[in-house]
Amino acid sequence: MRLLLIFSAFLGVSLSVCQNKDYTQLSNGKCYKIIKGSFTYFKAADMCQQQNGQLATLHKSADNDAMAQYLSSGLWEEAWIGLQCTTQSDCFWDDGTKFDYSNFNNNPDFSNGKNCVMLKAGLTVMPRFRDVYNGWTPKSCYSATDNALCEEISKDLPGCGDYSEFEGNCYKYQPSAPSWLAAETICAQQGGHLVSIHNILENIFIFNLLKADGVGVAAWIGLYNTANQYYWADSSIVDYYNLAGPALNMDPACYALSTTNLVSPQKWVPESCDNDLPFLCQRTTGSPSPVPPFVPPTTTSTTTTTKTTTTQWTTATEPLDPSAPTLPPIITSVPTVPTVPQANMTVAPTSNTTNSPTFLPRGLNILPL
Repeated sequence: MRLLLIFSAFLGVSLSVCQNKDYTQLSNGKCYKIIKGSFTYFKAADMCQQQNGQLATLHKSADNDAMAQYLSSGLWEEAWIGLQCTTQSDCFWDDGTKFDYSNFNNNPDFSNGKNCVMLKAGLTVMPRFRDVYNGWTPKSCYSATDNALCEEISKDLPGCGDYSEFEGNCYKYQPSAPSWLAAETICAQQGGHLVSIHNILENIFIFNLLKADGVGVAAWIGLYNTANQYYWADSSIVDYYNLAGPALNMDPACYALSTTNLVSPQKWVPESCDNDLPFLCQRTTGSPSPVPPFVPPTTTSTTTTTKTTTTQWTTATEPLDPSAPTLPPIITSVPTVPTVPQANMTVAPTSNTTNSPTFLPRGLNILPL
């Protein structure tokens, strides 16, 4: 028994019992499990979820050291943790908790889709090897190379149920709906709305969540456009734009997040609101009640009526003012204006006209007969 205690202390393992018997409680008080295999990041996350857990989160050096020792004890060199990043400072944990601790190896490379993070540990855990064995390394999320380091989810904590949690909100993929409004109605019946996106990290999280659920082309999000005005289905402010392009000849337009490399991946693509697409619902934590669905705003057309006024004039037989002078009579005949011959024309004399001048074309020197 004494040897077991010494060995447990060396590994940073506590003898306390976790809620799931196949998890092991470490010195930081949390329970973990290694699922050995060659998984993509998303497959690893799915494996942990099936085992009542999630990919591990680390918020202090004690968490990092305990998990590195745990990996080393089982001769596992590396494993996925629940972190995704675009740069060394722009990262988020899958469980939505704050990114407040970092232990990347020197000069981490996030290029070419290396946005998911693994913890790399060795057999020897010494301070001078920290950057090599206990550090974090970004890798392609689709690289099927690593084990899954799972962290047990406490059952008595309020959460998202069968939804995925991120930054205090809950998200759930739905396979299909006959239209954008039908999808929004389903989400509202579950206490939420079609997902709204307010920054690049949320956009990356939602994109990865859809890819993990096998969405091959696109899925509805809660963005709606009419009369060149944008609305989120949950009535939140439209403060972040990731549009693939304008909605040409389409009003209204509903938006879907593209998950294919063929058409603007990770961008919001305008679609006919009647299209049948998968979708993503978003709600708050806990057990919310159904809410009213989004009601598209109505556009009103302005009709301009032109009124034509016809004034009828009558002839006055006497002045309106008896003292006013009498106006002269209106001229009803127009005097005849003599016709002026046009230039460059010859007017032939007639028998009734004498001494009529002869007009000749200019430039011609012709004597009269």
